[in-house]
Amino acid sequence: MKKNKKILLLKKMRNNIIVLSAFILIVMLCTSILRNTLWDNTNQMGLTLVENYTSSEESNVRTCDAVLRICINYLEEREKEGISIEELRKGLYPFIRGLTDLYGSENIRVYGKTFNATEVLSNDPEAEIMNDYDFADTIYYQGALAAGGETYISPVYMDTTTGVPVVTMCRVVPETGSFLAIDIKPGCFELYNEDLELPRDASYYLVDSEGTLLYYKSCWNYGHDEFQVLVDNYIEDAECNNKNHVLENIAPVDNIVRNVYFHHMDNGWTGILTISKDEILSGTDTFQTISIVLVLLGIAVFVFQAFREYGNAKNNQALMEQTQIYRNAMDSTARAYKTIFYVHVQDKTVEMVYPRGEGKVMCRPYREAMNDFFGRGTVEPEYFDQLKELLDLSR
Repeated sequence: MKKNKKILLLKKMRNNIIVLSAFILIVMLCTSILRNTLWDNTNQMGLTLVENYTSSEESNVRTCDAVLRICINYLEEREKEGISIEELRKGLYPFIRGLTDLYGSENIRVYGKTFNATEVLSNDPEAEIMNDYDFADTIYYQGALAAGGETYISPVYMDTTTGVPVVTMCRVVPETGSFLAIDIKPGCFELYNEDLELPRDASYYLVDSEGTLLYYKSCWNYGHDEFQVLVDNYIEDAECNNKNHVLENIAPVDNIVRNVYFHHMDNGWTGILTISKDEILSGTDTFQTISIVLVLLGIAVFVFQAFREYGNAKNNQALMEQTQIYRNAMDSTARAYKTIFYVHVQDKTVEMVYPRGEGKVMCRPYREAMNDFFGRGTVEPEYFDQLKELLDLSR
């Protein structure tokens, strides 16, 4: 191909490359925008979910605290009136029984001591015989004394009488040392989270103020101790400056990359929700596949177009070269004859195409031109009739 033809072809290829690059850039930009939008929306959803999950725990704690407050106020007033222990139990037990009926006696236990911590109060027969047990050294009683009449919530500890981990809410009458306590067992958390629905590849944890695991629900088949290690890693990496916050791309001991969502409750407990990164970005898989197919299709179209334009350029060049050969041949042939006419058969006219003299009528009626031709006497008599029959257009 000639130099200018090559330059034209290269310009077309350059323009195609620019269009293809712009197309790929737009696809990549759309993919990035979709990924970031999905990521941000999932983070917002995760924070909302963990706050909703912990709302039931906060509601349960507020309910227990309200009953505990009512009972302590009642206890304090009746102690001042000097009523008997039987009268006190008669008036107090309906409140306690309502709470145990709500959560189940197997999940919650209410007990205490009155009259200067000398008489046991509880609708649980096992607790009522604990008259000799020294509650003064327990962590929850000491915490309640330090709280100055407010409700104290203990960290998780192993109950010596039942052998199960419990959390105790306790409130003390500062003047007399009398108190009421509510033991919250693991079954209480499980009771109100039976219908808890988690996103796929997600886990929910509830921990106390010291980071000890109170309750968990997860898609992963780990044991309690393994989940405690995971929670410890999450808390260790967290900067708990806000009530709600998120940690992104956390890879703890099991090397599964997750986003971790925190909600800190007013009582010091923390709800933790984790969602795997693969699940968060799973919504982009289809779009990424389509994007890759589109990019590959664009490249294929570009390659096909490049080969097609190159082939067309080669064919055009060959056609031009062949036309030039024919033109040169026609010019040589034309120069070998005295005159060349072009006959319009349909409208029965004739046009002299060689030589084209200036000022001459180039197109004439066919019959007139033939009469003029035969009238010149240039045709040999023996070929006159044969040639005249050949050139007759009336047949």
